[in-house]
Amino acid sequence: MNALPRVSVIIVSFEVRELLRCCLDSLRVQEGVQVETWVVDNASHDGSAEIVAGEYPSARLVRNTSNVGFATANNQALKQATGDWLLLLNPDTELPPGALAALVQVFGRHPGAGAVGLALRNQDGSPQASCLAFPGLWNQVLESVGLKRIALALGHGTPSAAPPPMSGEGEVDWVSGACLALSRPAFQAIGGLDESLFLYGEEMDWCWRARRGGFSTVWSNVAVVLHHGGASGTGLRGASFAMNLQSRIAFLRRYRGAGCAFAARCILLGGALLRLAWWSARAAIERPLRPWTRDQLERFRWAVVQLTGVRR
Repeated sequence: MNALPRVSVIIVSFEVRELLRCCLDSLRVQEGVQVETWVVDNASHDGSAEIVAGEYPSARLVRNTSNVGFATANNQALKQATGDWLLLLNPDTELPPGALAALVQVFGRHPGAGAVGLALRNQDGSPQASCLAFPGLWNQVLESVGLKRIALALGHGTPSAAPPPMSGEGEVDWVSGACLALSRPAFQAIGGLDESLFLYGEEMDWCWRARRGGFSTVWSNVAVVLHHGGASGTGLRGASFAMNLQSRIAFLRRYRGAGCAFAARCILLGGALLRLAWWSARAAIERPLRPWTRDQLERFRWAVVQLTGVRR
């Protein structure tokens, strides 16, 4: 009798106790696989580590004394995990029953895949961007001038979203780190996540390195994962937005040269200034500000500050 496939699920947690509980509960109902669960807590103060120790004794718990970031925390568990497949899973996600078994089957259909990402959905049931395109000057221009949705409708991807495979499963540039599975051979060949990246861009960098190493990245909608989103980031949407832009510039500098990175910085800064001017004008007219307008202002003010500041 063949043993069930073994999947190591690694969850990096920071101040998301109740969502973490829901995530761990969704792992308990998975069938058709052996599940090894790792929770790396980045010095939460909300009792996250305590509920793991008390309510999920089979989970392997790593308690960090400080927030070491997404990449470093994942690598801590990746180095010790024993599964043939290694799933990096955000604590604000919930897997549907059968998701892990379906994930293993995707690897079986794509023997050259080093990474597989599953489709994500928002709380209201709407689809969430989960396959994306590597940054380049052209797709950064499209985003900066507000043409991302039009580009997507025409089949052109950007670092924020790319058209999913027509068949519902196939190769893409990179997938969201909210639910990113790595094969054991790919992890052994490529290594872990880049620890110089504290937050954002780690999965993009890994998928790029995997492609250069001969491994593909596959996206599939065989299972749709609920992702609450933004629950355990910096706590500031504007700061998160700016850090995301900085990660793209770091990627371009590393893999496409300093000139390309400088051009991208200018493009992103120009787009942020244009949008900041637009939303500031709206804010002067619409008082009191609606919450979504406040959010737009915060995001682009942060972007301007970060893009004109010290290089990441």
